[in-house]
Amino acid sequence: MNLTIYKEWIKQIYKRDNYCCTNCGVKGDGSNLAAHHKKPKSIILRENKIADLQDAIDCKELWDINNGQTLCVDCHQATETYGWKGWNNFLSHKRGGDDRECEYSI
Repeated sequence: MNLTIYKEWIKQIYKRDNYCCTNCGVKGDGSNLAAHHKKPKSIILRENKIADLQDAIDCKELWDINNGQTLCVDCHQATETYGWKGWNNFLSHKRGGDDRECEYSI
């Protein structure tokens, strides 16, 4: 799996934001930070009809650094789309709007 584009996107977001959480201002070294999509990945995937990894790699909107922000781990976990919350949104739309939660957990 090619994750180079994802790693580069993260690096660019952190560098632009000076390794600081744009929400609470905490300074990080990368290990306590997360690069967050302002427009949720689930919406980008749905709107661009992403069906596979190659579609995702080719999707310019997914890798636009203007749609990214640096968040500390705590602020990232507090977002409405963190982890399974975002995927549940994506999956519910693929099922035709059924709002049931995904039954999987980490």
